Amino acid sequence: MKKIEKRIVNSVSAVILCIIAVAITAVCFLKGDVALKTDGKSYAPYYNGNRNSRKVAIMINVYEGSDVVKEMLAVLKDKGAKATFFCLGKNAEMHPELFQRIVAEGHRIGNHTYSHQKGWRMSLEGYLEDVEFANNLLHTDLFRPPYGQITPTQARRLSEHYNLIMWDVLSQDYNRRISPRLCLRNVTKHVKGGSIVVFHDSLKSYRNM
Repeated sequence: MKKIEKRIVNSVSAVILCIIAVAITAVCFLKGDVALKTDGKSYAPYYNGNRNSRKVAIMINVYEGSDVVKEMLAVLKDKGAKATFFCLGKNAEMHPELFQRIVAEGHRIGNHTYSHQKGWRMSLEGYLEDVEFANNLLHTDLFRPPYGQITPTQARRLSEHYNLIMWDVLSQDYNRRISPRLCLRNVTKHVKGGSIVVFHDSLKSYRNM
């Protein structure tokens, strides 16, 4: 029975990536409608790409460096698709071979801080230091704040050096209370042209992803 359940989970995992992967490419991002404001200026992150496009972007938050990433890479390679992997600096440091494989297979890298910090709970200086420490390893101009939590001042300063990337479709693959099929429906129901769809590499996300 466990083998059957595992095959079902793996099938759904492949399906959810295949549905999105067949359309993925690098998209030209548009600024989000909701802007972060400070000092009377707008510092909006990107929430989606061109809505008139038939393309979507898969973006994967990598903070465990687990074998899940290897399976993702295999599916993406099989479909000839590319994704953006938002990596923690500490995991790129701990798993250099996996980080190098992501790059070698033609995927983009994004900065997800060094240690998965919540911006709302950190000082400006501490947060910027954590991000910069990560970028000494990642070398990218893309940044996504963990949990989407970032203060206007942090966003303003980071936007001087990075494109801030959010999302408009969250798969909720990390939610243990939903089934793989519901996770699939979360994506297919809400995805549009230019959507940024977020997945995670954690073990708790594996059964749904």
